[in-house]
Amino acid sequence: MKTDPKNQKRVQGSRLHPEQASPNNNPTKQVQETRFTPAPWAVVQDRLVYAGNKYIVDCEFGGLPSNDPAVAEQRANAQLIAAAPELYEACRMSDEATTQRQLDAACEAIRAALAKAREEAVNE
Repeated sequence: MKTDPKNQKRVQGSRLHPEQASPNNNPTKQVQETRFTPAPWAVVQDRLVYAGNKYIVDCEFGGLPSNDPAVAEQRANAQLIAAAPELYEACRMSDEATTQRQLDAACEAIRAALAKAREEAVNE
């Protein structure tokens, strides 16, 4: 990534160089509207992903019997999709972090989102 030599800030980057980082000095922090449905998303019936009462996607492979091993894969796909908003937010937090405290919070959010994607979090 290129650097602007006048002010040592990354060009098109989201973090300042360490010598300029402070909690109140983040010139790239912008309010960006996302176009996707906000979290939380949840898996229903092992294959459907909903955000509240809003249907997101159906991960069914197509009429599988409940004992088919692919049902577990179908559930895992749905769980990964359901974790997408949290994964996005955790990545955004990491990208915008300018202090160790913010980076620590982002890492915690990443761990929580990964746990949700792996179904290690409490199932909805």
